[in-house]
Amino acid sequence: MAIMLTLVLFVSQALPGTALPGTALLEPVADPAARMLDGLHAYADARLVSSVARRSASPPQREKLRELIGANDPRVPAAGFVRHGDGVQWPVVEGVVAVGGWVEPKGTPACFQVALQNHPQAIDPACVNVVAELLEGSPQVAGNARLGKKTEQPPREFLYRMAYPMGRHPLGYEVQTVLAAVDNFALRQPFRGPRRPIRVVSIDGHQSLVALLACALDTRIDECVVANLRFDLSDLSRLPVEYNIWQWAEHFDRERLAALVQPRKLTLAPWHIISSSPRTSPPSAPPLIAQWIDFTQRLIRETTWQRPAWFTAQGPEKARVDLAGTFGEFPDALLPAKAETRLRYQEKTYTGYEVRIPVAGTVEAYGHLLIPAGLKPGEKRALVVTQHGLEGRPEDTILPEKTRVVYDEFARKLVDQGYIVYSPQNPYVLGERFRNLQRKANPLGLSLFSFIRAQHRQALNWLEKLPFVDAERIGYYGLSYGGVTALRVPPLEPRYKVVVCSGNFNEWLWKLTSTEDSFSFMFTKEYEAFDWNLGPRFGHAEMAALIAPRPFLVERGHSDGVGIDEWVAYEFAKTKRYYQQAGVADLAEITYFDGPHRIHGDYAYRFIRKHLGAP
Repeated sequence: MAIMLTLVLFVSQALPGTALPGTALLEPVADPAARMLDGLHAYADARLVSSVARRSASPPQREKLRELIGANDPRVPAAGFVRHGDGVQWPVVEGVVAVGGWVEPKGTPACFQVALQNHPQAIDPACVNVVAELLEGSPQVAGNARLGKKTEQPPREFLYRMAYPMGRHPLGYEVQTVLAAVDNFALRQPFRGPRRPIRVVSIDGHQSLVALLACALDTRIDECVVANLRFDLSDLSRLPVEYNIWQWAEHFDRERLAALVQPRKLTLAPWHIISSSPRTSPPSAPPLIAQWIDFTQRLIRETTWQRPAWFTAQGPEKARVDLAGTFGEFPDALLPAKAETRLRYQEKTYTGYEVRIPVAGTVEAYGHLLIPAGLKPGEKRALVVTQHGLEGRPEDTILPEKTRVVYDEFARKLVDQGYIVYSPQNPYVLGERFRNLQRKANPLGLSLFSFIRAQHRQALNWLEKLPFVDAERIGYYGLSYGGVTALRVPPLEPRYKVVVCSGNFNEWLWKLTSTEDSFSFMFTKEYEAFDWNLGPRFGHAEMAALIAPRPFLVERGHSDGVGIDEWVAYEFAKTKRYYQQAGVADLAEITYFDGPHRIHGDYAYRFIRKHLGAP
């Protein structure tokens, strides 16, 4: 009791430059968020280096490669190439027809060849050659003329953005195009006598990567000739975003692709031996990239009924495991939860501290802890975690001069109501610095939320042990990217007993991939928002269903530009259904207000008090 009384008196009468009792003194730095990101980048860099050992622990697997590049869609059964102008065409998957050039000898062909350039050095006149066109595309593909929306994205990135959350990839689509040509060459093998070799040839960088992937996947290809393969496949974060591949570094590099081709013949020519020339398309060829966009959009529409069926079949516990794997499990054990703190705020109604908590390796959690005035000895209070949005800082949720219109001091208002409040620093800050972290993390099978989950878990490990925190009454309230966090951390963290998602809840797959709505991420800079293979399994309704039976509230402003009321209400209806099926329909609510993208608070505060209890 004496220790508790001393702690309460210290909290209420803390001195500048002091630490919270039981913690080490935090040495201030110029930018805690930058320090955090430096640590996260260092962790990702070190794990990328160590991925070499993890890769070598097992032989490369073709089916894993097929999965990672999203080349799993069934191809249309081969029926032979069909003449098309000066070339030929052949179906790839349903709704996608490839068109290419055609060169064949007058006599008996020596081999069948898929060439990825119409260039004398790529064409063998002794063989039957089909010149497979890949995903070129005009800049007009990347945008929507009806909406007047144009992007600065190259067409391949435009396709990548919609394909990636569907577990598909432009590279996989291109490999499928090549393998569909191989399917048709396989039909031309003689019934008697020796079979003719099938060869894939490329003399130019990107197309050579596609050729190597195709040869690694399909053992019917007897020979692979690849030149100008200038890609460093050991660190995809250095390549354009459309080369981002989930778990790639954990399983593959150039050498392991080559190992899948062997013992078949593989020729890797240095870049300076063969020069490339521009490729040409047959006249009137339909743009292949536009067909793949239509194919992907059809897959997206089909998820409307696929997700609920999948989720119901899985059940909550299996789905929860799958959701954790979708964002990537932080692979290291957490350190013992100890904190460094430093007094930051000394106000009439609360005292506040900066807090830094080591997580693992160079990963750390940082935030601001607000302790209300008037705590009695031995008293425990409920805790609310208040989470900022994109480019936010903990103080944005607290100080009146910090983005008052957006956050409305909601952390300060909650502490004034008597709650303990912790406002964490999440790493989606400093622009390309955090987006590049996502690029490093994805090939490792990790994401921003692998780190964010670990940071929240470690922060709760420390917070729940504070003598004035009631560990059984912890709530969460986040805006915007903090609303994203609401649907990715609390479903997997049962210590959050009440969850408020503000300014984010949506039909998430449409938000990511719609080419018909101007607020879609297809037209914005947020290329990090796309998660591998999320769409067929999880929308916001399914994520929210994993919060049940805990209370869940959506806070929605009618003029919030992240979406439209109709989408939000549509998705929330599914959430309500899941809660109904769990027997707790009254614990899922939505509140609307007449306003923009911001914290509104009024109903949310009452919701928190109703379900978390008085402070």
